[in-house]
Amino acid sequence: MSNAPDHFRYRTRLDEDGVHIVCDRYVVIGETEHFYYVVRHDLEYLARHSPAWAKANRKRVSKTSGKRYCYPDKRDALGSFRQRQKYRMSHAKTAMSQAQLSLAQLDTMLDAEQIPDFHPCGHDDHTSSFVWE
Repeated sequence: MSNAPDHFRYRTRLDEDGVHIVCDRYVVIGETEHFYYVVRHDLEYLARHSPAWAKANRKRVSKTSGKRYCYPDKRDALGSFRQRQKYRMSHAKTAMSQAQLSLAQLDTMLDAEQIPDFHPCGHDDHTSSFVWE
């Protein structure tokens, strides 16, 4: 697939030096009219020499969709990374709210004569902003 473009996906990595933004390069190992089949560049040899492994581990990437696993343009890949990080922050805020609210009620539950199966914990600023319709 020499004429098919490499694709890119950004992610974070945490190590002893801190958080790093890393770009993974994906190579095309197959193609249809509407999709590319890609693997990470360091696994290309394995994919090309083991069709069964390639079929089980490849990613299918649309040629035209706005949302993809990886992108032929690094700028688009960075935009996707930005959006994924925003979603990640939103989910983390919700998880933090649930943890804080439930931890605040645990002593009350443990002090009860009979431990309840259900105990309301209320809302905080974050969870009270949700629309429940």
